[in-house]
Amino acid sequence: MDTMKKIEIRMNEVNEQIETLKGTSAKILDVTVIVSSIADQTNLLALNAIIEAARAGEQGKGFAVVADEVSKLQNKRKNNLDNISTLIS
Repeated sequence: MDTMKKIEIRMNEVNEQIETLKGTSAKILDVTVIVSSIADQTNLLALNAIIEAARAGEQGKGFAVVADEVSKLQNKRKNNLDNISTLIS
C-alpha cells in the first residue's frame, strides 16, 4: 500500500473519531443544561425556604441555615457546570 493511501485511510479514521467526539460533546452539553436547570430550580426552592423560615421567626432559624447552605451548594454546582459547558463548546 502506498504512503498516500495510508494517509487517506488514517485521515478518514481521524475524521470518524472527530465526529464521534462532537456527538459526545453535544450529549454532555445537553446534560449540563438539564442539571443547570435543576440547580436553578433548587435555588428558587432554597430562596422560598429562607423566606418561609423568616416568617416562622425563631422556630425557622435552623431551617433557614440549611436552606442557605443548599443555595450555596447549588451556586457552586452551577459555576462548575458553566465551566464544563465552556470547555466543550
